[in-house]
Amino acid sequence: MKNFILFIFIFLISIFLYFNCYKSNIIEINSKKKGKTLLIVAGIHGDETTGVIATNLLKNLLKNNSIKLKAGRIILIETLNKCGYMLNNRYYTTIPKNKDLNSTYDNKFQVTKPVIDLVKKADIIIELHDGWGFKKKHKKSVGSSINFHHIDKSVRKELIKLLNKDIKINYKKFTENIRGPYKNSLRYVANKLKKKYLLVETTGQDDLTDLSPEFIIYPLNIRVNQVLLIFRYLLEKYKFL
Repeated sequence: MKNFILFIFIFLISIFLYFNCYKSNIIEINSKKKGKTLLIVAGIHGDETTGVIATNLLKNLLKNNSIKLKAGRIILIETLNKCGYMLNNRYYTTIPKNKDLNSTYDNKFQVTKPVIDLVKKADIIIELHDGWGFKKKHKKSVGSSINFHHIDKSVRKELIKLLNKDIKINYKKFTENIRGPYKNSLRYVANKLKKKYLLVETTGQDDLTDLSPEFIIYPLNIRVNQVLLIFRYLLEKYKFL
């Protein structure tokens, strides 16, 4: 009897999660004036909080007119992996095995399929993640790095320079990551469609903090401000503001 009750309990939770997790809240802010379309995707991994908070702040700034959108439109997905974020879990699900949303952009998976439709309509895409360590110091790390696709070299250099302006320790500075995209990732799809694209990896995963002081993550407020700086720069550069 106890096993049956446990089964029913797990089944009901699974049903609840299914109907509440697969649909993302897609928010569009439209200036109603001709311009580019910017798509921002955050919360792909549920244990990466920086992009979620920064995107939410941008949404509020735009909605209360603290930042006035003068041209084009911005589409925001604050938390693509809603249940992963709620449970502080990287994966969309761990049953029967770990399912990473960042490898499901094959136009079939119900959570990421709507994102592909938005990518096709967008001119610029920003994907937000938290990485571990610092790319400049650790070869396998992606922390404090940006992948660019179809972005002018002058824009890439100017943005990196702006982010590094107040970072004193060299290995903690942002750098461009030229590693190629994984198949069926959002970056893979955006690059295939020849979209202007940025994959931003702040240093925000603390998996290895116990091993070495080099891996200590930036405080959340610093990471959020770094992302907001990127937002502001790109919104001005591409004439949304």
